[in-house]
Amino acid sequence: MNTLRAELGGEVIKIAFGGKFNLGKYLTEKSEPIIFCRFVGGYLDSVYDMANKLSDVKEKASQALAEYNESNTRMDLVLFDDAVKHVCRITRIISQPSGHSMLVGVGGSGKQSLSKLSAFICQYDNYMITISSDYKLNSFKDDLQKMYNKTGLSDDTGLLFILTENQIIDEKFMVLVNDLLSSGDVQDLFSPDDKEVIYNKVKQNVKNGTMQDVWNFFIGRIKKNLHVCLCFSPGENLRNKARKFPSIINSTVIDWFQPWPEEALTSVAREQLKKDFEELAEAEYFEAVVKFMPSSFNIVGLKSQDMLEADRRYTYITPKSFLELLKLFGSMYKQKVNVILDNKQKLESGLNKLKAAKEQIAQLEKELEVKTVEISKIKVEAEAKNKVAQSKAEIVGGESKIAQEEEKKVTEMKAKIEEESAKCQAELNKFKPIMDNCMTLAKSIKKEDLDKVRQIKPKPPDKIMNIIIAMRLMLAGQINDFIPIEVDNKALPKKNEKNDILALLLDTKKLIEGLQYFLEVIKQFKYNTKNFDNLVSRFPNYFKEEDFEKNAEESAKASKGVDILFKWLYYMNSFYNAAKTVEPMQKNVDEKTIELKEATEKLEIVQEKVRKLQEELDIVMAEKEKAERELNEAVTNETNCKNKLLL
Repeated sequence: MNTLRAELGGEVIKIAFGGKFNLGKYLTEKSEPIIFCRFVGGYLDSVYDMANKLSDVKEKASQALAEYNESNTRMDLVLFDDAVKHVCRITRIISQPSGHSMLVGVGGSGKQSLSKLSAFICQYDNYMITISSDYKLNSFKDDLQKMYNKTGLSDDTGLLFILTENQIIDEKFMVLVNDLLSSGDVQDLFSPDDKEVIYNKVKQNVKNGTMQDVWNFFIGRIKKNLHVCLCFSPGENLRNKARKFPSIINSTVIDWFQPWPEEALTSVAREQLKKDFEELAEAEYFEAVVKFMPSSFNIVGLKSQDMLEADRRYTYITPKSFLELLKLFGSMYKQKVNVILDNKQKLESGLNKLKAAKEQIAQLEKELEVKTVEISKIKVEAEAKNKVAQSKAEIVGGESKIAQEEEKKVTEMKAKIEEESAKCQAELNKFKPIMDNCMTLAKSIKKEDLDKVRQIKPKPPDKIMNIIIAMRLMLAGQINDFIPIEVDNKALPKKNEKNDILALLLDTKKLIEGLQYFLEVIKQFKYNTKNFDNLVSRFPNYFKEEDFEKNAEESAKASKGVDILFKWLYYMNSFYNAAKTVEPMQKNVDEKTIELKEATEKLEIVQEKVRKLQEELDIVMAEKEKAERELNEAVTNETNCKNKLLL
């Protein structure tokens, strides 16, 4: 049919224009469509002109869409040929004063989206009402008042009011829309007060005009600036609305949105799949997938016709259904890709594990060979170190036994010496009163008493001289550091003249110090026994206990202080006799002490030897334990390698 029309049209053109104009190129089967629009030079051009090619128009529309998306909510549109043609129609309609459009097409055809793009190209704002549970007729009036005020009070503001059939929740809305489309003046939209406000704002634009003139001027602006775009689906609802409100037909230009052609479906599918799946767009089968989408969509459309004929049931296949088809394919594609990638990952993981296991087995076999050699070597070293440790342990054990015996012997010797030393000290302590008396008497000697004795003329009585002589016999040669007295080989004083004898009393301080020193000499058993033998043999009566008191009284009568010398002489001789009995015990203790010292030194030598041997043994044992640990670790590692190989 289309071919026949083209042929007839060509014949008519040839007859009418006689070849003056070359219009035949527009009437062939593959001819370029004639397109007039107001954005040939760009969406800001606003010059209505004919485009050379549809592709140029599509490019300008795409640029306008990109600019729209930068400043508004993004619209992901695919501008195929029919979509561009609809944009051209809508822009042409709404760019005229009182230009209103009626877009008729099934849901999802793109009526609202293309209307918004057309408004942007015409540099209009677009306005849509927001339906809610409390949205009533008065709410709709309020929205209309806002649009009237915006477009009527200013001459530079264009506005496209987009209204869909789903937003008409009350049929009374259509009464207001019908008035808007027919005359632009909606009855009872503004109250008198509101009109007064509008009048005051607009009257300066109308010179010498009445209130009605000003109002007409206001309505004229609205007709020029406010445009309505009604979006309806074909069907009973549209027919009913057209019968009741004829202005939606009479005062609008209808643009029918036909089912998308296969070229449109293909374009939408290609762009949507490219956007959602970049990797799919690079696949060699991408074009086959794109072609399958419109083909499958058309097949479903045909089947819906068969269903209508068979079951009298309507199944609507709309462009929205095609978009849902693309979404369904996208979700299924992602799911399948994820399953495939998951399986691929599992297979790769399994292959990597098998490869790693193979490498591990080869490595374990090499390690097992090395460890077997190491175990043999470590075992030999461990056995050698064990023998050395046993030998050292035997030596240390023998030396330790010797050291223990020596220690036992020294301990017993020390205990015995301590016991004898205690006995000796106890015997000495018995004579402590005598020592204390000797010390007290020595300290009580006074210089003036001794000086009086020396000054007796022509010489002191024999009683006094004998006591001094007795003292010289005891002290001769034993306190030379204090009072030197030369003695012969029998320990007798060499000089025995009067002055020599009395010289003992010349220096009282030296005498007292010498007497104290001599007491210490006796305590340490360092005395000369000949002095005491000479003393007792010459003056035996001085040291008889029964004559002590008488001798002491006679000495005191002879001269003051001489009795002190006599008493000291008596007690010193008594202390000598006591010390003489203790001296053998002390000598024995001293000898034993020397033996103890030697034994202790011997014990220390043995203990030092044992200590060094023990240190050597500790080193050997540590090496032995280390070798055993290394052997155990090597055996464990070998066992683990064998177990891993058996898995």
